[in-house]
Amino acid sequence: MPGPDAGCDIKNDCDPSHGECVLDDDAGGGTYEYYCRCADGFSGDGHFCKKDVIGCNIIDNCGAQAECLFDFEERGYRCKCDERRVRTKKA
Repeated sequence: MPGPDAGCDIKNDCDPSHGECVLDDDAGGGTYEYYCRCADGFSGDGHFCKKDVIGCNIIDNCGAQAECLFDFEERGYRCKCDERRVRTKKA
């Protein structure tokens, strides 16, 4: 079993879909380290990567009946419908 300081080149613990193990050739003191990072278009710590989504706070794409609010579950800005204007389908 690899030690706790082993890099991802040994542990193979990067996100299997969107993470990659890269060599940091300037880790300081002439040492080299491998670490996980997310591929372009994804963010996270490299062990878990999530697709980057441009929020409505940047592209201002909410409709007239919605507002741009921060969604803590999604960890980003999303358009939310005005609760008073949400239509419900009648049976």
